[in-house]
Amino acid sequence: MKIFGDFYENLPGEEKKRYLRTKKDYEDDVYEESEKRPGFKFDDNWTKKRLIWFYLFSFLIFIFLLSRLWILQITQGSRNRELAEGNRIRIQNITAPRGIIYDKAGNILVRNFPSFSLEIYPADLPAKAEDREILYQNVSNLINLPVDEIKKTIGEDLHSLQPRIILDNINRDLALSLKEKMANFPAFQITEQTTRSYMEGYGLAHILGYVGRISPEELKDKSSYLMTDFLGKSGLEAYYEEELKGPNGKKQVEVDANGKIVRILANEEAKPGQNLVLSLDLDLQRFMYNRLNEVAQTKRQKAAAVAINPKTGEILASVSIPDYNNNIFTTLPSNQLQQAFESLNSDPNEPLFNRVISGLYPPGSTIKPVMAAAGLQEGVISDKTTILDPGQIVVKNQFDPNITYVFTGWKPGGLGLVNVYKAIALSCDTFFYAVGGGWDKISGLGIRKIDEYFSKFGLGSKTGIDLAGESTGLLPSPAWKEEAKKEVWYQGDTYHVSIGQGDLLVTPLQLANTVATIANGGRVIKPHFVTKITDAEGRTIKEISPEVIQSNFVNPEYINMVRAGMRQAITSGTARELASLPVAVAGKTGTAQFDNNQQTHAWFTAFAPYDDPKIALVVLVEGGGEGHETAVPVARDILNYYFTRK
Repeated sequence: MKIFGDFYENLPGEEKKRYLRTKKDYEDDVYEESEKRPGFKFDDNWTKKRLIWFYLFSFLIFIFLLSRLWILQITQGSRNRELAEGNRIRIQNITAPRGIIYDKAGNILVRNFPSFSLEIYPADLPAKAEDREILYQNVSNLINLPVDEIKKTIGEDLHSLQPRIILDNINRDLALSLKEKMANFPAFQITEQTTRSYMEGYGLAHILGYVGRISPEELKDKSSYLMTDFLGKSGLEAYYEEELKGPNGKKQVEVDANGKIVRILANEEAKPGQNLVLSLDLDLQRFMYNRLNEVAQTKRQKAAAVAINPKTGEILASVSIPDYNNNIFTTLPSNQLQQAFESLNSDPNEPLFNRVISGLYPPGSTIKPVMAAAGLQEGVISDKTTILDPGQIVVKNQFDPNITYVFTGWKPGGLGLVNVYKAIALSCDTFFYAVGGGWDKISGLGIRKIDEYFSKFGLGSKTGIDLAGESTGLLPSPAWKEEAKKEVWYQGDTYHVSIGQGDLLVTPLQLANTVATIANGGRVIKPHFVTKITDAEGRTIKEISPEVIQSNFVNPEYINMVRAGMRQAITSGTARELASLPVAVAGKTGTAQFDNNQQTHAWFTAFAPYDDPKIALVVLVEGGGEGHETAVPVARDILNYYFTRK
């Protein structure tokens, strides 16, 4: 108790006076009581107990004050210092300009341009709720945005020093007007940064993609990003996000009581992102788009085409129709952008959908060169193998011989005596029924071997192209059918797959890479758009070399037999329309049934020149009818342009 007694004896000023008065009053009360009551004796223990409780209560108050001091200065010290410092000094981020994207000739496909946005710093909002409501309403009237939307963007943390984007992609005139008016509104300010401007049209949107503000969900996985940063959402912008986005800069600014910048104290410059140089041939891209769009408008308005350098895997051109204007994502104000996106997303023609890498279709007869290569490699056929095509084959049910199935070819009465070259050139269904499922003297590969070779050629899996959203395709098998359809696999299923029908599905890119593999002698090369990455000064940081995924799985001699059959398709087969081109072309037509065999997709695949291939091409017109009628003329014009332009 002596400790507490000394403590109170040494209190300063008024505190000590109050203590002495209290002590004296207590002693006077004891004296008066002893005068009134003779024999009254002061109970020293009782007094001590009262003093203990008094000291204990005082001690608890002391501990409480000490703990509050600890919390304010130690536990929450940095936060309180940040808030106090934030009243006059702020760190603002400077968004780094993204890298530029060029085609192979140096044409700029994507550049940066100034963009304005309306931002709010929640920590600078008025303290009183009623003042905030008035402020929200005034801003709402200026920008035509509901108050609830403004509140939703700000969120619940009104002490945050991080800005929130209220309105994005504001044009310059409106930004200047708002900047003047916002001068009287605390917490709100107009900021300038760079965003993207894309070359419009020609199907480039599906390749380049677009950027948008990072979402809260995306921010969770991007620890180095800020809420105001842009992020690649699709195409090359998304795939090469790490290369295109440069390190942000910072500036230290002094602000007034309303959060307005008074002066800049320090500045750390942002560093531009890296540039991409593509293999894309812009002139070919333009021509391919315009020509494919012509025929698409007369059919179902859906089509795709892709051209590859078969020696390197470089994409020369890629078109998916219909396309869209990706500039809406960087030019429309944010209060209009959602409506525009929903309109694109609900369009039945799916303009946002990249059919080249994501569309899944039965390949029809374009798969027959792959079947021929597999049959030759496995010894099921040779260049000497012939059949007499009757135009159809009849197969008995494997469980009930009384039931028979008829599998017909495209030409009633058949194509006569056929070998592997003629079978490719004239697209003989019967020959490939036999190669796949067996018939006459040909034993057949069987579905497992078919799937094995399809897989080696790159079907049924992603090619690995440098674009997001690629589909894998589908290689049907007995196990797959059992699981997906709860049905057993029949020999007829094998026949259907052998001519590119049934449940077999491929993307145009997969098929183009397959044609490129046949063109280059049997090497599956990973397709890609980017050939070089450079810095802001144009110095090369990285060159993308061809990457061989698979090779030596088919004897080059057999590949050459398949190539010869595709050449005969031009000279004497189903694609004679291309025989007049200035270079020797090899190709294969395809007509693939869909919609319960009520409609057909039109396909054509080709490579040229035949002796030294520089381009492998695939053309698809959805619901376009016969391949030789619809797709072949488009391919002819594309190849003619490619080899005759000046």
